[in-house]
Amino acid sequence: MQGGVSSSETRWQHLRAEFADLGPLRPVAVATAVLPTAGLMLVLGNLRELAAAWPAAPLGHAVAAAAVAALVGAVLLPAAFAAFAAGACLGVVGGAAAAIAGFAFAAALGQFVVWPFAVTRLYPFMAGRPRVAAVQALCAGGPAAAVRGALALRLGCAVPFQVVSLYLSAARIPARVAVPGAVLAAAVVAPAAACAGALWRAWATDGVWPSAPQWAALAARAALALGARLCARRALAGMP
Repeated sequence: MQGGVSSSETRWQHLRAEFADLGPLRPVAVATAVLPTAGLMLVLGNLRELAAAWPAAPLGHAVAAAAVAALVGAVLLPAAFAAFAAGACLGVVGGAAAAIAGFAFAAALGQFVVWPFAVTRLYPFMAGRPRVAAVQALCAGGPAAAVRGALALRLGCAVPFQVVSLYLSAARIPARVAVPGAVLAAAVVAPAAACAGALWRAWATDGVWPSAPQWAALAARAALALGARLCARRALAGMP
């Protein structure tokens, strides 16, 4: 737009300013964007074969939960896609259950192992940033209030699962708060992603288009996840 700055240019300038403000956290931001995306592309390209070869229950459920925990916790796969892949391999119920269990371990792995090992030297820098202070305030109070805060972070933050784990780690939020929050959030979100994965497998392998009841079930699960996310975002209103 002549004589002014377009909205796209303004947005780009804002993103550049935010990235510059990250300081020594810039490599972390790049890693959390690039590595899970590369993992998604790799798994998606082979998902049909993986689903066909996946072991049956109960071994398949245990392997899926372990894979979700390792890949999501180690910043190698997006959380929502991990639940989608679990649904493709195990169906709606089995995939959702494996994803929920996997996310619980992924939350603990990322918060207490991966991030302390990778960026512990940056924690003093992060401790002075407003967002970490906001996480500490949100997860303060009694046990129930603290878990609600962790739940709101998992559901409402516009950053990936692994970045939330980094915030919780830098804020020194204990496992008794962080892990239940991750489990509750996964119980809301994972069924929709697993349902989508199961329907995708039926279409991709057997050419079966989802029926009206299956679409309705997916829509109901997605609506529940979206509603919970909107409620969580209201709880995070004003967070930097």
